[in-house]
Amino acid sequence: MKRSSKVFLLLLCTLILLCTAVSVSATKWTDVPDDAWYTDAVVEANRLGIMNGTSDTTFAPLKNLTRAEYVAILFRLAGGEANLDFSFTDVPADS
Repeated sequence: MKRSSKVFLLLLCTLILLCTAVSVSATKWTDVPDDAWYTDAVVEANRLGIMNGTSDTTFAPLKNLTRAEYVAILFRLAGGEANLDFSFTDVPADS
């Protein structure tokens, strides 16, 4: 398993432990099954504004997490402002 996948799974596990249980009858993402072990964490992370998914209909829970995404998640968890512009010279601008 790639390091970024492990980090993503670690973040989701952490969210599960930190968040209260969320009753989910259906998610808005087609790639997040209602019965998946991570569904409640995905819904809660979205509700808290920590993670938004890759589109209006997909979350991509099995996608490798980029360094920029990881930093953005940590920044949001720390209560950072959402409208700041950060860039990395070794990461494409559209990632």
